[in-house]
Amino acid sequence: MITLAINASSSLLNYPQNSLRFGLIDIKPVEVSESLKLGHVKFRTRIVKLEPTKPITSFEELVTLENSTIFSSITIPSWFNAQELVSAFSKRSVDRFEHDTELKQVIENLKRRDRKGPFSTFVQFMKERFESEKESYLETEAKRFLLSNLPLSFYNKFTVFDNTYYDFLKVVESIVRSHEFLARYARNTQKRFP
Repeated sequence: MITLAINASSSLLNYPQNSLRFGLIDIKPVEVSESLKLGHVKFRTRIVKLEPTKPITSFEELVTLENSTIFSSITIPSWFNAQELVSAFSKRSVDRFEHDTELKQVIENLKRRDRKGPFSTFVQFMKERFESEKESYLETEAKRFLLSNLPLSFYNKFTVFDNTYYDFLKVVESIVRSHEFLARYARNTQKRFP
């Protein structure tokens, strides 16, 4: 029989990437046509935006739906109740968020800025936070390995995930910064050529 020690402070519960995955579950593509005037020349562009099919109104709803999706996509032993697992993991995530004053402050600042401040500060905050805790994630996986009889290759996948997620954060930061630069450039160009 395989035993697995699930740590209450599991590193996966700390990751915001689950929100990204969750955000891709219920979306629909919407084609939007926009006009851009550069000097005396008008350009028409077509872009595809992604919109949610049902709005999420609270963080608790977000993590509950996310955990329901996760637990419905994996095989759970018969002695576990999937709905109780969803409730326990969701409650743990909500409690963590409620006690994470630093993250709540950054989110409040992001809401207050009315799209005038740079979004890159939020992305940079998330990347720096991950960087500062990266070693503890590795230690958590090592402790889990020592407390279980699962093969080391199982826990190596978590380490690969950590490294991949860190690379993902760096790419997102780069993309957001370039979009902010292009948006500033477009605003400045429009001011010069009304």
